[in-house]
Amino acid sequence: MVKLFFQLVTIYLILHIANFDIEKINDRNIEELLIDKENVEEFRPNMKLNNSVVDIEDVDNDNINNINDNIQADTNNKDDANDNKNNSCNLTSRGTTKLITKKNTSMKTYMDYRAITNKTSAQYKLQQNSGVYTDSEGFRKMNENFMIAIGNYFEAKVGQLVEVELSSGGKFKAVVADIKNDIHTDEENLQHIKDGSVLEFVVDKATLNSIIRKMGDCSYSKENNFKGNVISIKILDI
Repeated sequence: MVKLFFQLVTIYLILHIANFDIEKINDRNIEELLIDKENVEEFRPNMKLNNSVVDIEDVDNDNINNINDNIQADTNNKDDANDNKNNSCNLTSRGTTKLITKKNTSMKTYMDYRAITNKTSAQYKLQQNSGVYTDSEGFRKMNENFMIAIGNYFEAKVGQLVEVELSSGGKFKAVVADIKNDIHTDEENLQHIKDGSVLEFVVDKATLNSIIRKMGDCSYSKENNFKGNVISIKILDI
């Protein structure tokens, strides 16, 4: 009974006092927030919190299910909130070049386009564009331009066209297909924490070149010159 009381108090505080901070909830054990509906009959006093009285008699199984479902749904929608946050940042103006002074940026990882599952996001809708296709090496392209994911360091938005410059002298154009989550990048939101990559290509993993898949690095492309460090990314359109 004591455990149930604290579960109810926790949910009330989160939903009505703490403004339901989804970032914090995601880092907690959701199971601790869910009400055990089988035990609710054991504890039904009036509960007074924040000058409001909650009559536990009014809490039935349907209400409990609704609360539990809403908590879980809002947690699952954390990525949706990140998408909106990333796409509403201060955008870099057309023609602006963001230089990259860090070393060891030659790694160019990849992500399968099927990993983009939020159907309401700009990322997902972009993949459904009629101009998007998969080339012979497995790279996703839009109107002949590669599709990449980059960090918030570049202040770009999904759908923008950019030009990537490499230390080898190579250049290629790409469409920003995804924005890397800040928690996966360094303090500047530039490089991926684990592998140091500045960008990752969006691909169809099922048809991706076998050497690239084995090495985990798109620099091993046979048909494109992707060798060298990434030294700058220029925003080409709004």
